[in-house]
Amino acid sequence: MSSRAEQERSREEEVNERAEQERRHAEDENHTSPLGSDTWSNEPRYENIYRARLDFVLNKVSEAALQELVSSLRNGMRCTISRNYAAGNFNLVKKIVFEDDVQWIIRIRLPPLSYFMADTPRGEASYSETEVRGSRVICTERDLESLKSEFLTMKYLRAKTTIPIPRIYAYSLQNDNTIGFPYIIMDYIHGTTAFHLSAKFGNPLSIPARYLNHYYTQVTKITRELASLQFALIGSLTGDPDSVTMDEVKIGPIAETGEGPYETAQDFYTNYPAAIAGALYSDPQAPDSGGCETIRRLPGLLQTCIEETCPQEVIYSLTNLEMGTHNILVNNSFDILAVIDWDTVIAALSAVRHQFPWCIGGDPGIPGIGPIKAFGEWEERLEMCRVFAAISERSIDEEVKDGKERLFSAAKFFSKEALAFRALAFFRIKQS
Repeated sequence: MSSRAEQERSREEEVNERAEQERRHAEDENHTSPLGSDTWSNEPRYENIYRARLDFVLNKVSEAALQELVSSLRNGMRCTISRNYAAGNFNLVKKIVFEDDVQWIIRIRLPPLSYFMADTPRGEASYSETEVRGSRVICTERDLESLKSEFLTMKYLRAKTTIPIPRIYAYSLQNDNTIGFPYIIMDYIHGTTAFHLSAKFGNPLSIPARYLNHYYTQVTKITRELASLQFALIGSLTGDPDSVTMDEVKIGPIAETGEGPYETAQDFYTNYPAAIAGALYSDPQAPDSGGCETIRRLPGLLQTCIEETCPQEVIYSLTNLEMGTHNILVNNSFDILAVIDWDTVIAALSAVRHQFPWCIGGDPGIPGIGPIKAFGEWEERLEMCRVFAAISERSIDEEVKDGKERLFSAAKFFSKEALAFRALAFFRIKQS
């Protein structure tokens, strides 16, 4: 059997071979892709209820009110608001350019899609400026709690780490503010998500081989720095972002579910899957729901995977449950410019922080449910996970030499407990 070092060298050789193949097939080695707002195209991919929701928000938001709000943050300096925008499942983003060329963005929280669902095969929805089928459109209390946690988390991490995070200038958690929706105003970063840039190389679900080591090493540094912030409970950061000092930040309920905080792994694994089901489904006990059936299996699976030989954890590290290529901005060399999504950060168990970043080509299936083949064959995905784990461990080895605590190991990524939680995390992100 090959030694561990030989296995790692073999994996590195495979990665290098892939990189060389890409170089040989590239038509232009010096080609660069447009980045940032240069790629915004008003989301033509969205149709039906998704388009209805975007149109509703765009019609309701007053550009004059938006300009007045933003200008007031810089002593009345004039600005322009971009006509083009970008949007995802939860936010709409517009660019702000001041007359001195300072550039910000406003990220507007989109209301729940449920307001725009209709009893038609195509899901078409009618809407007015303030109402959809007689209902006032607002973001839910759970949405607002997630936003509050995200603002506090970004502020906390900017103060406590060197992780690249946009600076926040203003935000509102109110549905009835001058914009009409909760929002956050922050620095504009001229980059593109690693997901979309990877798509330019033919596969959005895998980082191009020539940039693999470089990108993974940066992600490892970010997750390591995040994990160095530790707490005595499992949950989300809590406190008033406007008044709490960074040394007063504590752990409270998980923002996404409203449940917790938890003191032990048993408490967390017993309650969290059901809480996620409650956040995803209006009736988590519905017997005909395939998703709920999956959720019901996971607490027992997670409980049986807790390694009895390991000491009970009493200190929990911060981890971002959605540290994926869709939330990381890069330039054309895959240098990480900013991590832009922080609403799923929790203090969690070691097995929870040993998760692979989303969309690196190694997204898992769900144990006991059957393989998911949407992202390629098992062996190819498993190999990508092994490469990431090996790079992660090497990066940590260098930091341990400098006297830092070892927070990650390649073996822990493949523990039963980490694999079981990864199944739940994968199911959650696909359903949401």
